[in-house]
This record gives sequence, C-alpha cells and structure tokens, in this order.
Amino acid sequence: MAMAGAAVLLLGGGGAYFFLAPSGKAAGKHVAAVLPQAAPAPIFVPLAPLNVPLWQGDRVMGFYLVALQLEVPSDAARRTVETRLPLLLDAFVCGITGRELRPTDPDMLDFTALKGHLQFLADKVLGKGIVDKVLIVHAMRNMG
Repeated sequence: MAMAGAAVLLLGGGGAYFFLAPSGKAAGKHVAAVLPQAAPAPIFVPLAPLNVPLWQGDRVMGFYLVALQLEVPSDAARRTVETRLPLLLDAFVCGITGRELRPTDPDMLDFTALKGHLQFLADKVLGKGIVDKVLIVHAMRNMG
C-alpha cells in the first residue's frame, strides 16, 4: 500500500511539473540563459626540444633538455607561430645563451624565470596576444 501511495505521489509531482513548467520558446530562452557558454578549447603548438645551458660565471656547467609547448588562443595565432617559428626559435636560443637561469642551487634550472623570459621573447618576436603561455612539458638534466 505504501508503494502505491509513493507511486501516486511521484506521478502527481511529475504531472504537476508537466503542467507548470515553462514551455516552447520561453523555456528554451530560459535554459540558454542559465547554461554557461563553453570556452574554446586551448590550442597547443609543440616545439622541438631546447637545450638550456646552466651557466656559472662564464662556464657552462651542464644543460637541461626542455620540451616546450605554446598555448595560443586561436587557429590564426597558431598559423602565426608556425609561419614565424624559425625567428622565434632563434630568439629563444640567443635569448638564453649566457643568461643565468638558476636559483641558488647550481645544478637546478629556474623554470619560472625561464618561462617568463621565453614569454617575453615570444611577445617580442610575434606580438603580444599571439602566445598565451609558454609551457614546459618535460625537462631532463644533462651533465656538462
């Protein structure tokens, strides 16, 4: 008996919703206004691995082999990166040569400083807004 009462209550509730819920175009507008718009998926441009020297004074004490990807906002930005990639890689290599990118530990690489400097170089070569982020996706230490 309790089961039958629950079924009547559920059906009654469903029936009430059916008659009281907004319908037609008004319902569609209401739902569209409530649902957030999906952000476009990020676009990543992989780069060839980059050898980053660890300088101590005027001597190279070792290297990090760093795999990078660039996050770009659009296909147009991706095409810009791909078209100007030789200029960008040249700026990256020249920009890290002789530059101290180590925290206090001489065997470590300051990844935050490296990302910041590469972002600066990307903005300089490609223009602001082409590269949203420089991402380090892998890094491996090589000895001298």
